Amino acid sequence: MLILAVNKQLDLQSALAATGRCIAQFQGWYRARRDVQHHVIEVLLVAIVAGLRLVRRNPNA
Repeated sequence: MLILAVNKQLDLQSALAATGRCIAQFQGWYRARRDVQHHVIEVLLVAIVAGLRLVRRNPNA
């Protein structure tokens, strides 16, 4: 809950998106940013599933 509250106050998602846009434009891959976004989302989903499996195997953790 604390992380969500800090994110809400500081608007970290918007700052991260703006930084990503600037980097993409500076490095010249702004047109391909959708592919990068899809890959990042895929990696996050795999990490979440792996984390859930670890918690499920080790319920005392």
